[in-house]
Amino acid sequence: MILALILSIVAGAGVRIMEPVVRDTLKNVTLMDLAISDGQYDMLTLMLLLLAVIVLCTLFGIPTPAFLIVLGATVGVFGKQILDALRDGTAPGDRP
Repeated sequence: MILALILSIVAGAGVRIMEPVVRDTLKNVTLMDLAISDGQYDMLTLMLLLLAVIVLCTLFGIPTPAFLIVLGATVGVFGKQILDALRDGTAPGDRP
């Protein structure tokens, strides 16, 4: 279960890195420019990466509770902002 959490954290952190790859691949496969916003590409990339984590864990017989997958993805995606808020002791909206 801990491996599923770690893999989902890595998947969440890898969204920014893999998003251009998903965008380019989707354009090459569909041969058209789809009307998808940047936020939707990020969400699509996250869902594909989490699907890969679940498939990988299932193949190796690792239990994958949905809570740990979502928790790991959240920490991966928002980890930098969470660490900055903890380090500064302020909420992101309170900063000048």
